[in-house]
Amino acid sequence: MNMNKSLTAVAVAGALAVPMSAAQAQPEGWYGFIAAGIESSDIDREAPDAGDPGSGPAAIFHTNTGADGEGGTGLADIAASRFGWGGSEDLGNGLEANYQFEWGTDSTTAAAIGNRLSNVGLSGGFGSITLGQQWSALYNYMGWNVFRSVGHGGGAWYYHTSNFQNIAAYGLRSSNTIDYTFGAGPYGDDPFTFTVQAVSNSNVYTTTGGGQDDFFLDGLSLGFQGTAGIVTWNAFYGQEEASGDRTPQIYGLGGRLDLGPALVSATFLQSDWDMSGVNDEPNSIHVNGEMDFGGGISGRVMVATVDGDDVMDDIDANLFVGLEQALSSRTFIDFEFETIDYDNTGDETVVYLGARHTF
Repeated sequence: MNMNKSLTAVAVAGALAVPMSAAQAQPEGWYGFIAAGIESSDIDREAPDAGDPGSGPAAIFHTNTGADGEGGTGLADIAASRFGWGGSEDLGNGLEANYQFEWGTDSTTAAAIGNRLSNVGLSGGFGSITLGQQWSALYNYMGWNVFRSVGHGGGAWYYHTSNFQNIAAYGLRSSNTIDYTFGAGPYGDDPFTFTVQAVSNSNVYTTTGGGQDDFFLDGLSLGFQGTAGIVTWNAFYGQEEASGDRTPQIYGLGGRLDLGPALVSATFLQSDWDMSGVNDEPNSIHVNGEMDFGGGISGRVMVATVDGDDVMDDIDANLFVGLEQALSSRTFIDFEFETIDYDNTGDETVVYLGARHTF
């Protein structure tokens, strides 16, 4: 079946569904945070043995590295400080227009990271439609279960999603995207909500025969969520066009258990890279636990593993520990520790202590 035609049919079917309530509201006015701290990393990576799969990109992002690539210590802005502006306008008849711009910077060097989000939308009794660069359905429905740290704490998540560029670059944001959301969206508590995201980029890749990509639909994501009391479940499916006429796919199942001061969550991801002649279906498991200890102190622990099949090195263990002390409603001290043990290409460890002020 032609991927472009089949995904278009699913997208149209989703867009015609009748919603129960409006989607998540856009931010109003200026918002953001400035963060900086001391980070120390120890990177002991090596080339894989002959016949073993490579390791792909470095799993721990925003990490200080020395000239020899073996780690370092220094000032770091691991969270990528950011500022944004969002707004909305009541159009009457139950309609609302909204927009959002968000930029990132490195507070330790004042280097511009660039645009993070830029989108416009319309919401009402039909749900919401948003166009532009926005958070991916993969992150909203799957990543938010477990990837809830300030800067680190997502090593295995980055690693497993690194092959997907159209529907979610490294599992985070999605460009050239049309989003339709039914209900309150992934951060609400509706009994049922879902999102359809379609990516349309006129020059995503060069086909094997040469020339510019001429597909209208270059990727499709479907995110689903249900909530019943303290239990929330999530499901995800995504597929995209890729170089070499491949159509890689990724599936996800997960959920959260909200126990008041404590939260337990988990996510399972399964990919199919659509490569011939190799076993190319890596999967990952992430489990997260959080606790509010009172007095402005909270903590979280995440553990993860990745079975890389024949296309990625396995991650035997990924451990993350984070602690946060709230000095006020807007100022925080953050401590983060993360370590990743690869099966045949070494390991990485990083420690961070810093401050963050929100506005």
